[in-house]
Amino acid sequence: MYANRNILVLTVPADITSTDIAHLYDEISSVAATGGLQGVVVDCSKILAADTIQARRVFRVAKLARLYRLSAVFCCIREGVATALVELDFKPGDVQTATTVDQAMQQLERPDVNLAAS
Repeated sequence: MYANRNILVLTVPADITSTDIAHLYDEISSVAATGGLQGVVVDCSKILAADTIQARRVFRVAKLARLYRLSAVFCCIREGVATALVELDFKPGDVQTATTVDQAMQQLERPDVNLAAS
C-alpha cells in the first residue's frame, strides 16, 4: 500500500484470502478516516488466475471504497481474473478499470470521475 497524490494504491496478493481482504479493508478505512483521500487504485498485477470466490473478494474492495465516498479503479487485470469476472456476470460499467497503475491514477485525478456518487 502507498498513497500518492491523495490516491491510495493497494496491490492485491496473488493468493488472496479472507484475511488479506480484511487487511485491505482496514487499510482503506484507516486512510479514508484521515480525510483528503481522492480514490483507491487496486493493482491486480500479482493475480495470475482467480476463481470466482477470489474475484468476488477483490471486487468487494470497490464496494467498501464507495461507502467512504471514494472512487476505485482496478488495474493490471490479467486474463485469469477477467475470466472469473465474466463468470460472475460483471459488466464493464460495474467497475472502473485501467491497463496500468499510472492510467488508473490519471482516471481518478480527472474532475469528471466520481463513481462514489453513483
